[in-house]
Amino acid sequence: MQNKTRLELADYEAENLARLQKMFSRKWEFIFMQAEAQAKVDKKRDKLERKVLDSQERAFWDVHRPVTTTKLRRSVRASTERNAPDAITTQPPWTFLLP
Repeated sequence: MQNKTRLELADYEAENLARLQKMFSRKWEFIFMQAEAQAKVDKKRDKLERKVLDSQERAFWDVHRPVTTTKLRRSVRASTERNAPDAITTQPPWTFLLP
């Protein structure tokens, strides 16, 4: 019973899977066959090697975590505020210097 709940997809995972299946409908069989082959190779590895690869993958995703929309908005806002010219020091474009 515990394994079934652990292996069951969450709602958002099922929605993402359905979206991916729709996007890659022509290639889905090939993708599925590749995943099955990779799973067979993974099962043949010894336990220590699986743990090492699992920890490497977790470390990769800890470093390369996808940016959330709130973090993206904050960084865009910060970069535009940082690059915005000061109103006091800039001259309007219609100001001409006369000799």
